[in-house]
Amino acid sequence: MLTIVVAIVLVSATGCTLTPGTNSDDDDASPQSWDLREPPTREQVGMKNDEDDVFALYDTDEPHQVSLKLPKNTTLTLPLTLLTFNSPGLAPSDPQPPTSLDEKTDRVPLDEAVELYRSTLDQLNMGTDTIADFQKQASAADGAQHPAKRISSNIVRKRIGYLQVEVVAQYEPNTQVGYVKLMGTWDSTLQE
Repeated sequence: MLTIVVAIVLVSATGCTLTPGTNSDDDDASPQSWDLREPPTREQVGMKNDEDDVFALYDTDEPHQVSLKLPKNTTLTLPLTLLTFNSPGLAPSDPQPPTSLDEKTDRVPLDEAVELYRSTLDQLNMGTDTIADFQKQASAADGAQHPAKRISSNIVRKRIGYLQVEVVAQYEPNTQVGYVKLMGTWDSTLQE
């Protein structure tokens, strides 16, 4: 399964740009598109004053096809099962804006996980040098008797405007599924 975290602006298939916190589908409690070209506010991500984390998508049974539009005309579309925004607030009396997000894709068989990893890196215009090594290590570890709980690719990092993005692919030999994780961090005082 691959997990991915990215600050991104999402554009729905209908061509509408949605702001974070806006629902694009009446049957779904979570937006399918997020406009993160600029650092989001607490209000935009639905974070209450007494919360340090907000789960935009959390442990869903079915992945949600989510589009994220990042700075510098970068768009990422992934099947996510987890999307969280985090704030460094130290106390309810100090509600800070969010400064990071975490994303995780659907858990899929290794071949699909490798393609999801490749697609993620391609969409973010990141190098794909880590793919072959990850695929080789995960293929060699495949099987219920392997001692490693998880095989991980090297982390690939890139700055996209205000956003520092990290992408890693992971594979669990015992369950024979992989996923992509994406982490995005920013500080409201950082400049491009």
